[in-house]
This record gives sequence, C-alpha cells and structure tokens, in this order.
Amino acid sequence: MTSTLSPLPGTAIAGSWRMHNADAESADGRLAAFAILSRPTANTIALIGTGFYLQPKGGFATAAHVAMEAERLLAETPDSVGIAHTLKDGRSVFLPIWKFFTHKTADVAFGIPRYELVNDSAETALRTKVLSLTSQAPSIGSSISTWAYPLHQVTDDGSGGQVLQLQPDFYDGILHELYEER
Repeated sequence: MTSTLSPLPGTAIAGSWRMHNADAESADGRLAAFAILSRPTANTIALIGTGFYLQPKGGFATAAHVAMEAERLLAETPDSVGIAHTLKDGRSVFLPIWKFFTHKTADVAFGIPRYELVNDSAETALRTKVLSLTSQAPSIGSSISTWAYPLHQVTDDGSGGQVLQLQPDFYDGILHELYEER
C-alpha cells in the first residue's frame, strides 16, 4: 500500500498547468516527462534525474549533469540506468538507456533508450507523448513551472529489495534571470 505525501510549498494548483505534446493534444505530464532511475542491483533503486520525450520512439532530453552521472553508473553496471516510463493505465516500466549525447557547454543532453516500448497485446511499438518546444525565450517575470519528483521515497519491500514511490507534480515559479550564453 502506498500513501500520498503532503504537497510542498509552491505546488501548482491542480489543473492550472497542462502540457501540450507534439500531436497538439493536452497531455498528462506523467506520460511526457519521467524519472531517470539507477538500478545497480536487482534489489536497489534510486532517482537520479528527470527527462522528457522529444521523439515518438523515446529519444529524450535531460540535464547534462544527470547524463554524466548516468554514464558513470552505466560504465560500472550496463543497463543499470533507465527511464521510469508511465503507461496510460498508471503502471510504470523500467526502460534501460543506451546512450547519451551531452552538450559541451550547456547543461543539456539527449538520451536514447536501449529498446522501443512495445504493446505486448498488439505487438506494436508504443508512441511516447512528445513535448513540443519553442526557441522563443519567455520574458523575465513570466510564470513558469517545473515537473519534478521532490517527494519521492525509497522504502524496503519486506523481502530484501526496495520500492521507489514517485509522486511528481508541477511546481510554480517566476522567471527571474535568463542565461542565453552557457
């Protein structure tokens, strides 16, 4: 049984933020953004970052510092870092990450999963919810939000393993500064 943790200050009011994906559909953030996890052993798990899909087959963006930590962990234990992909029914699956391409100066990276997600019953590839981006920067003072996992918990499962409880949400903010270089 999982319990819901109390929201943090700054949590966006339910329904106040919506994501629009590349199909011009309003999307639940759980289907477009995801946790990046480390599973160094079959019984241990940890949250290392957040990413969001840029391509229907699973290509994604994350922070460069997350990608560098993931690459360090992958060098020690291949297939130990992956995406916690949430299915439409709310279940999550672990999708190992194959490779990262990290920007040399900006804190951004592009990642590629090792496998495509497949619908077992229809044996067809699942199309991820892709966020559409714009190159137009928001103005200083604009309302912004982040999709994050600050309320996650790792608990023992009672049989020597661990369970990760993810409770992502939108968090409100205001853009105070914008660094266009580096």
